[in-house]
Amino acid sequence: AGATVVMACRSGTKGKQAKENILKAHDAGQTLHLIDVDLGNSTSVEKCAETFNNLNLPLDCLICNAGINGVPSWGLYTPGVETQFAVNFLGHYRLATLLDGKLRSTANSRLVIVSSESHRRVVEDNFDIDRELPPREENYNDLHAYAFSNLCRILWARALAKRVPYPVVSLHPGVCGGTGMLQHMGWRAILRQIWLVLQ
Repeated sequence: AGATVVMACRSGTKGKQAKENILKAHDAGQTLHLIDVDLGNSTSVEKCAETFNNLNLPLDCLICNAGINGVPSWGLYTPGVETQFAVNFLGHYRLATLLDGKLRSTANSRLVIVSSESHRRVVEDNFDIDRELPPREENYNDLHAYAFSNLCRILWARALAKRVPYPVVSLHPGVCGGTGMLQHMGWRAILRQIWLVLQ
């Protein structure tokens, strides 16, 4: 109660519906803002940061929570770069970098980077950074790509926490249903994902 919330969401009906649902459930009034952003598009990320800065609000907490999983082919939505790497890591990295000044100027600010336990798949598989970066199109595996994007988020959080005056944390949110994270997966890939989680 009493907080000003800014939701940065992909354009479309889901973000608008979420805003409407929040406003119905809580008397947020003018304390809830919605900004369009496509984390796979650097121009959109820059516009999002600019729009937020133009609101002239403090930034008490930036939560990098968006993600995409199970993209069936390399670079499907982000030509020239692997999509899960672009959306799950590069987009958040760029947004947080653009808002770093705002985080530094806000007392008691913090950065929360939501990741996933799936990162363990990469580190348990003879991890070699030279083999992983940049994510290559040959031998593309959607689950590995998702896991690697989450490992990047964790490593970024650990490195950034040593360089900035505000707390930076990374966390696994637990297994959550109804998020739309599996919307790009067929049933076979979903069953494979469940099998890997249960191991």
